[in-house]
Amino acid sequence: MKSPDPGSKLASTAGKQPIWYRPVAAFLPVWERIISIGTHDGLSSWERKRVRLLNGIACFSIILFSVYILVSLGSPDWVTTTLCVLIFVTQFGVLILNHFRLYNAAAYYYILTGTAFYSFVPIAKKHDGSEYTLIIYSLMGMIFFRNFWKLFMLFWVNVAAFFAVRYAITVIPPFLYIPEMRDVYNANIVLFFAGLFAVVYYFRVENSRQEKQLNRQNEQLQASLADLHAAQAQLVQREKLASLGELTAGVAHEIQNPLNFVNNFAELSGELADEHDKGANRDANLEADLLTDLQQNIGKISEHGKRAAAIVRSMLEHSRTSTGDREPTNLNTLCADYLQLSYGALKIEAHLPPPGYRTELDPDLIPLNVIPQDIGRVLLNLINNAFYAVLQRQRNEPGTFRPEIWVKTQQLTDRVEIRVGDNGTGIDSAIQAKIFQPFFTTKPTGSGTGLGLSLSYDIITKGYGGTLCVQSQPGQGAEFSVTLPIRLK
Repeated sequence: MKSPDPGSKLASTAGKQPIWYRPVAAFLPVWERIISIGTHDGLSSWERKRVRLLNGIACFSIILFSVYILVSLGSPDWVTTTLCVLIFVTQFGVLILNHFRLYNAAAYYYILTGTAFYSFVPIAKKHDGSEYTLIIYSLMGMIFFRNFWKLFMLFWVNVAAFFAVRYAITVIPPFLYIPEMRDVYNANIVLFFAGLFAVVYYFRVENSRQEKQLNRQNEQLQASLADLHAAQAQLVQREKLASLGELTAGVAHEIQNPLNFVNNFAELSGELADEHDKGANRDANLEADLLTDLQQNIGKISEHGKRAAAIVRSMLEHSRTSTGDREPTNLNTLCADYLQLSYGALKIEAHLPPPGYRTELDPDLIPLNVIPQDIGRVLLNLINNAFYAVLQRQRNEPGTFRPEIWVKTQQLTDRVEIRVGDNGTGIDSAIQAKIFQPFFTTKPTGSGTGLGLSLSYDIITKGYGGTLCVQSQPGQGAEFSVTLPIRLK
């Protein structure tokens, strides 16, 4: 289907406009161009609005006083006509200053020339009443300035001018008064109230507009915040699932060994039983040996079955949803278990021989009331990063590099310290300040979420009031240090 021509649509819309509106529609682009004098893309929203408003007031004054001049041309009140011409000319100064981007000077110029004019006229003319316009000029500073001291100065300048004029009227006789001039006192009072209403109404409209704008921005921010929380929750869940996947691989490898033993000893026990059944002549010594072997096999099956059950139990404890309840935990056992699980996962995934590791676990380490799943997630992340670093260096230096991983615990006076280190690629000093930031990762795209160390840092520092820091030399390795206070918060 052919879309309608925009030009024909505009033409049809223009044809429906009333006759009286057509000159207005033709003038609007000119008006828009005039009030935009001096604006540019570098201005903020408020600055652009200030320049356009000042230009608009100056243009309105030019139009208004040009009408005054035309009306008073045949009047004997030549003084009023002269003053109208003077105001008409001075309004162009605002447009000129804004054109040269002297915005503050244009605002000062408009307010202070008005102050000077409406201080002079009521003294020079009898019963003029235009001094009340000074009240309006005392408020105009709030439209064009945000600095308190500028507003304060302009307000009191106009207030002082108003009271000075009211006093001067009583002591200085009018020197530009002519008997033939009309009494414009009432007209000026009406103009004063109209101007005051315009200023107050402008503030009301502006406040209403800003309130609506703030409400829209708040709604947008709330929606963005909700989206951010949803995305963050998804990324955190992804990191947890990635951690669980790595742990599952380690468990699969670890549980395979005892299951192999169980199967082998079960098969051997079956062969012994078959051999016993085939024997034609009973031999007491042979039967005794067979029973002894069967008992040993049953013991081995039970031993490795219990080991597999322990691994499965550890897996279930890690994978279950944390209730937030802390319990006394042996950190030495936790470190050894997660080191073994991470090592088992690495043996499956790595294309190179897995690096060795060593532990230095302080036997005097006291149990701490922690959530084992939280500390286990931190340990797993640090240990996996250590294995990743040494494997990277092993790929870069094949045959000459001896990879090494270590996990140490130490009981200090008021805290427990856990150190996870490696002699891998190390961390550049410029990167060390960023590694605990969310979404920052040095791994290739798809290899990490950038949340592992960030979550670990939050768990240790915010969850337990401890510290997580790193010491590293590029090309020589890195060591992460976790400290947990004995009196956990």
